[in-house]
Amino acid sequence: MKRSRLILAVSVVCISVACASAAQPGEAPAPGETPPSATPAPPAPPAPPAPPISPIAPPPTQALGPGLPAAGFPQPVPPGAAGSAAPLERDSNPLLRLFDVNGDGVLTADEVANSA
Repeated sequence: MKRSRLILAVSVVCISVACASAAQPGEAPAPGETPPSATPAPPAPPAPPAPPISPIAPPPTQALGPGLPAAGFPQPVPPGAAGSAAPLERDSNPLLRLFDVNGDGVLTADEVANSA
């Protein structure tokens, strides 16, 4: 209850101050209020221009060496190389023994999700 009275009192004071400060041109300013200046403030200087955007690097034209692709271009993966890593030995990794349900040496998304 006290808080709502305080908010109401502050609101009334703010409204009365706002009304008093909204004096019409030619009227005397309210007590404690500074009169508006007769000359407007000078305009702010213009902002400096933005720096130019750096151009995109041109594509490389020379290869890095024999068997290497040109810089900036990904090296293609041979079709048989993807996923061709040898599976881990089940006995060499204790975590694999715990979570590798089907025993193939590879943790699938289902095995990882069910382990949590």
